[in-house]
Parts: sequence; C-alpha cells; structure tokens
Amino acid sequence: MDRNVLLAALGYFFAINTVGLLLMYLDKRRARLRRRRVRERILLSVAAVGGAFGVYIGMRWRRHKRAKPAFRLGLPLLSIAYGIVMLWMVYRYLLTLA
Repeated sequence: MDRNVLLAALGYFFAINTVGLLLMYLDKRRARLRRRRVRERILLSVAAVGGAFGVYIGMRWRRHKRAKPAFRLGLPLLSIAYGIVMLWMVYRYLLTLA
C-alpha cells in the first residue's frame, strides 16, 4: 500500500470523525436551547461514511441519543468495523516496509 493512500485515509478518518463529534455537540446544544435540530438521518449518514467513532464519542460525551437503538447498537458496531478497516490498512502498509 502506498504511503500517500494511507495518509489520505487517516486524514479522512480524522476529519469525518471530527465532523461527527461536532454534529453531536451541536445537536445536543440545539436541543437544550429548543432550536432546530440536526436530523438523525444526517448524524447516521456521517457515521455511515466513516464518522461512526466521532458520533459515538459525541453520544457518550454529551449523553445524547443513547436510548435510540440505531445509535445505541449501530454506532458501536460501525466503530468496530471502521477500526478494523483502519488497522488493516496500517498493517498492509507496514508489510510493504518489510
């Protein structure tokens, strides 16, 4: 695996998870202020394209959306899946160095 591909994937992983975390923070803040919320579809879409870990951390940190089955069960599973993919990519890169 090329180093640039790995760096691009890690950069994307960091960026999309930061977006997911910020969206959860924003949604919780808007809920408290009784303002227009971030749609669950948006939160789950960000999680599905790689931001599951960030959305999950935001859910636990802000104690938000924890009763919803899609968040309570789906986010940990997606986080594990994306973690495995990222570890596999790093492993493949390390094999090319040897």
